[in-house]
Amino acid sequence: MSQSGGHRDVNESLREGFSPSTSDVFALLADEERQVLLQYLLSQPEPMVDVPALVELLVETFDYDRTRAVIRLRHDHLPRLAAHRFLDYDEKRSLVWFDEQADHADHDALRTLLETAAGLSTDSD
Repeated sequence: MSQSGGHRDVNESLREGFSPSTSDVFALLADEERQVLLQYLLSQPEPMVDVPALVELLVETFDYDRTRAVIRLRHDHLPRLAAHRFLDYDEKRSLVWFDEQADHADHDALRTLLETAAGLSTDSD
């Protein structure tokens, strides 16, 4: 469901009918930055988070400069997570929220996936 005033966003149109494989999901979640982003989103009391808060999270957690954090979010993490239906984002309003239509919209199930993925990425180091 699009959060932009009833208009379908591009991400929603591209993902319609998309169902990622289990290996795709774990490959996506194996990235530590994406794990941190999703854990942060899960911990927030409000359903929407602004992108500047996510930039600040990457800056503080990974000691990135702001430019690198913005590039990582806008050109890697947010598009990938949206394409795999983990979240939606409105680039114009700089807002991010969970895709409640996704198969993994259950936040408890997502927490379990993140724990499993973190274990897999730790084992492979």
